This record gives sequence, structure tokens and C-alpha cells, in this order.
Amino acid sequence: MNVTAEVKDSPIDIKKVYLWVKSVEKINIPKNELQGVSIGEQAGHGAKVEKDIFTRQEFQISGEETLESNKTYNWSYEFQLSTGNINPSYHGRFARHEWLFQVGLDAKGNDPDSGWQIYKLG
Repeated sequence: MNVTAEVKDSPIDIKKVYLWVKSVEKINIPKNELQGVSIGEQAGHGAKVEKDIFTRQEFQISGEETLESNKTYNWSYEFQLSTGNINPSYHGRFARHEWLFQVGLDAKGNDPDSGWQIYKLG
């Protein structure tokens, strides 16, 4: 994992640079595909389910430091997930399993972060 942070006009004191990893399975079956199938009250509106499969795990990339203004910082980090509970990414007709990664800076106030990014694993 390569992480880049660009600091603008003011320095930032951070406690750490972190990586969050999780996987999510999403099922979305439109109403017209459920004809003749009874799944309770949801049947009138289709079926939609979203469930974390690999619960969010945090990896610390870097520790406490001050990032100076008008500079770009780069960190490289190698991590390994336990092979016992790793499912590959897939996209089916009504279901998909996605791996999501988010990198952030633990700073006072709102942490600057990448937002959740989808990555194809497997």
C-alpha cells in the first residue's frame, strides 16, 4: 500500500496514519425478480441486504508526527490478511462481495481520509 498526503497552507499534527480494511456483501433483488417468492414484507419492494463479512480491521502505517505545510508525504506499508476468512471479490446478478480500503490521518477534528475505495481481491 502506498499512501500520499499533500498538506496545504497549515501544518497538521497527527497521532497516526491508518489503514482500514473491510469487506461487504451486498444483495439487491428488484421487485420484478421476486414474483412468486415470499420473503416477508420486503417482497413488495424487492430485497436489499448489506452485511459486513470481514469486519473492519485497522493497520497503523505511521505514528505521531507533524506534517509541515506545503509538503507532500509518502508512506509505504505492507500488510497481510489472515487467510482463514478471506473471500474473493465477485459481482453476480443480484449479489456482490467487495473489499473496501480507507486511509486516514488521525488528526484533531475531522480526520482527513480517502473515503472507502473498492479493491478487487482474488
